Amino acid sequence: MTGPSLAWADAYATAGLVLGLDRGGSCRGMAFKVEAEDAKPVLGYLDERELVSYAYRRRFLPVVLAGGPVRAFVYVADPKHSQYAGRLSPERTVELVVQG
Repeated sequence: MTGPSLAWADAYATAGLVLGLDRGGSCRGMAFKVEAEDAKPVLGYLDERELVSYAYRRRFLPVVLAGGPVRAFVYVADPKHSQYAGRLSPERTVELVVQG
């Protein structure tokens, strides 16, 4: 999990919590197939969107789809980043999520 989203918050004091993939974690979501000739511009767009503060790292990891396992690019939390919030107490995590 990463910490307060400063890119989208009006002020640090009212920033909510952005939830993201962390080491050992998993989630249910969607995967999109991108044709090889479109890969570079699509990754450029995604990097621009997801790496605003570099709180995430792009990784090429195994994912499980309905049709079986594949490898895909994913964005995972960087525990060395100053906004990393994976060490917050459960109570503080809930406060930040509720704060929005």
